Amino acid sequence: MAPESWFGPQQPLQPQAPPEVKGRQWDNPFGVNLNYTPRSDAGISFAELRALADALPLLRLLIETRKDQIAGLNHTICARDPRSAAHAAPRIAQTLAFLSHPDRRHSFEAWLRTWLEDMLVIDAATLYPRYTRGGDLYAIDVIDGSTITPLTGDDGRSPEPPNPAYQQVLHGVPAADFSADELLYLPRNPRPHRLYGMSPVEQIAMTINIALRRDMATLDYYRLGSTPDAFATLPKDWTLDQIKQFQDYFDALMSGNLARRRMVKFMPSEFKLTETRQPPLKDQYDEWLTRVICYAFSVAPSPFVSQVNRATSESLRVQASQEGLVPLKAWVKGAMDHIVQVCLNQPDLEFAWVGDDAVDPLQQAQTLSLLVGAGIKTKEEARAELGLAPEPMAGTGRSREVRPPRSGSTIRIMTNAANSQRRGTASEPVRRRRQLSTCPANHSQLSRPLNQFRSLLQIRPSPDWVSESTRLIWRLRKRNGADMA
Repeated sequence: MAPESWFGPQQPLQPQAPPEVKGRQWDNPFGVNLNYTPRSDAGISFAELRALADALPLLRLLIETRKDQIAGLNHTICARDPRSAAHAAPRIAQTLAFLSHPDRRHSFEAWLRTWLEDMLVIDAATLYPRYTRGGDLYAIDVIDGSTITPLTGDDGRSPEPPNPAYQQVLHGVPAADFSADELLYLPRNPRPHRLYGMSPVEQIAMTINIALRRDMATLDYYRLGSTPDAFATLPKDWTLDQIKQFQDYFDALMSGNLARRRMVKFMPSEFKLTETRQPPLKDQYDEWLTRVICYAFSVAPSPFVSQVNRATSESLRVQASQEGLVPLKAWVKGAMDHIVQVCLNQPDLEFAWVGDDAVDPLQQAQTLSLLVGAGIKTKEEARAELGLAPEPMAGTGRSREVRPPRSGSTIRIMTNAANSQRRGTASEPVRRRRQLSTCPANHSQLSRPLNQFRSLLQIRPSPDWVSESTRLIWRLRKRNGADMA
């Protein structure tokens, strides 16, 4: 950029900061580490977030539902390399025994629920590993994340060990420093311009406030409402004293006497009763608030909104599982892998969830049966995928060695049915399936179509195609009464 260019952009100003400032993560305030009170610079404090989570019954129900879903899942420890599963069996058993009571006080389910509470409400889940004098892991304790203040280094990032990376504040004063390898501070939703994560409760804080005020208005309607259910008119020539006397007489007659309220009442002439129109206690806006709150936690709103049909309810459940439960399981697995591989010093082991509720178990079993029957996978590989121990070899007592997958052997069933249907013609796999469905009962005549069917297994299976193909095989088995595995 020449400085003599006419109305040009001109040369930029020279940087004023020293060279080592280049690449700082964020423009942190001056002396940010001196402000030791946790979350003091945020709009909502930790105490306010917890108060919101406890005040709204719907929000508390969703939090407990998420904790129940995660704590109710089965888990295991497995070898990262399936070939070493047999040799790692003793260490896997020791790791599972430790995780049965991670803090030596509570079960894994209760410990996990306590840990998830801080993640869902304040996004400051914190774990403190405690070691023995010999260096072995003794316990993993859950620490109140609202007492932890993250520190910042010169580059705007968390300082590396052995420098302090976190500070615990108790009774309003700094109480202890922790390096990054002494404390596991695990916000799920960190942001590059903030020291603290953003929990789902904070994301919908305004919506929660509106819902709380609507609940308070409903409570006041039942407790402090000034509008009666009806107004009654009396003769025009009655004085105020007569109206007051009749009001007191009528109240004394009806109050506390449920049987008398149903009896016939004789009233003065020109008596008229005008019922007031009661305000709606629930409308579409309440349903909208419910949907927003449920969406923040990826929980299906079906129990709280108008009735939906079964297909829609099932779609909402699957969508909520994929959007909420699966990422939450991945976050828990990442933290547990760090505990197993770093804290327990077992780098060749990993934490794994047994079974996946996002996948239909019947569909998963049919897919594995199809792949094993076609020779694409071995039984040992299928057992490892389900989180089961290898099957011992007959007469030896040793587990079978699981062979590693071949390079480039990603499996998928190739189908052009969708494109062919748009053209109005059946694709080759569709025609072959039609031929298989009309095969005779002779087992020898069925071998050729089965070989043709197995030759289609070249790429990764699509769930819809696999389920259809599996039903075809079972129909052929039922018709012929022969085992064709």
